[in-house]
Amino acid sequence: MNQRLSQIRQSMEPASVLISYSGTEAKRNKDVSYPFRAESDFLYLTDLNIPDSIFVLAQSGETVFFAPMGSPEERRWSSRFADPEYLSKSLGLPLSSIHDTSKLADVLKPMVSGKELLYAPWKEEYSTPLSRLLTGWSAKTRGPETFPSSWKDLSSFLGFFRRIKDLDEIARLKQSARTAVAGHKAVLQLLRTFDEPLRERDAKREFFHAIHRNGAEELSYPVIAASGNHATVLHYERDAAEISQGSFFLMDAGAEYQGYASDITRTYPVGKLHSRKKEMYEIVLAAQKKAIERAVAGQTLESIHDTAVETLVEGLWDAGLFKRIAWEGEKIIPGSTDEIIQKQYYKLFYMHRTSHWLGLDVHDTGAYYENGQAVKLVPGMVFTVEPGLYFPEDYDFIPEELKGTGIRIEDDILITDNGNENLTEGMPREFSELS
Repeated sequence: MNQRLSQIRQSMEPASVLISYSGTEAKRNKDVSYPFRAESDFLYLTDLNIPDSIFVLAQSGETVFFAPMGSPEERRWSSRFADPEYLSKSLGLPLSSIHDTSKLADVLKPMVSGKELLYAPWKEEYSTPLSRLLTGWSAKTRGPETFPSSWKDLSSFLGFFRRIKDLDEIARLKQSARTAVAGHKAVLQLLRTFDEPLRERDAKREFFHAIHRNGAEELSYPVIAASGNHATVLHYERDAAEISQGSFFLMDAGAEYQGYASDITRTYPVGKLHSRKKEMYEIVLAAQKKAIERAVAGQTLESIHDTAVETLVEGLWDAGLFKRIAWEGEKIIPGSTDEIIQKQYYKLFYMHRTSHWLGLDVHDTGAYYENGQAVKLVPGMVFTVEPGLYFPEDYDFIPEELKGTGIRIEDDILITDNGNENLTEGMPREFSELS
């Protein structure tokens, strides 16, 4: 952690201050709150999951931390109050640098006065004591105390660092992946053995229980559990439908371990499927395999996406899915795969991107383009590869046997010095292994 903060400080502009806020507890009902999870930038800087806390790092070297300390008696009643000695040990800071949040204004004001640049969350994102304090000070620049004239978004600044994972982060991501694999394997076993009506939410519960048995702290995002035509909705949120025989069941689910996310999608055959559905599955799997092969240092997420698109289009073309399509209200007969890609007709069946960064957030921070060019992959970058094909029931130009079919296959990929490592390869993806 000290090395990480040192690297960040060295990249800060002269006369600048960085401020990160952990967030506050969200009320569920009456006097009950949702489980707290700190803002990811705060976790990256402190590795602490404490509500209403603030971390301050000055480019000149000074570092301070604010948290609701409470009295020893209050700390006995609630874990939301922090022990200053624990914070001092965890952060490697002297007790003199640990303050109760009631001291925020008195301690912070001298640190920001006269500075030229502030790295902080965008003002409009948080209605908090910190944001109100900072925006109040920024409006008052008279006298010897002056507020920084420039304000940069903290997440954008840290995105450069968070995009490349260190060894500790990679270890956490691998454990997150292992727990998610255990969850998906439990779902696969459930689908193979059930002999009574099973609903989408039953698969969700099975995943949830399995990841917790294997060490995960939480889901990394709300589970998508979609049977039949529901799988053609990219972020399907309901879960009450019965899982249909003779169709696919798509499950997009990941686990969180020590703040780090995994993200796996598998599309499970349920019962005996029409051969055309299996044919579409094999096209998606081929696209994913080729895209992962492309995932090496020096390539880009853009080139990985292009590889997936080309493979999907070729497969659909050979399968006759582009003989006649509906596009923007017109019936069209494409003349070639090049035309389909150039005019993006493929988005009828594949409308999302192939990859996103993965880390403390399931859609992790970090730019995808710099200076107008796609970011080149380097060792330590982690991202998903998730091609898919979707055939909604209301498409009147596709074969009847494909209507209501959604397929996506997703794994988590780490770029290494020798190519890449599939962190989630422990979860089967061959059609025969999932049947």
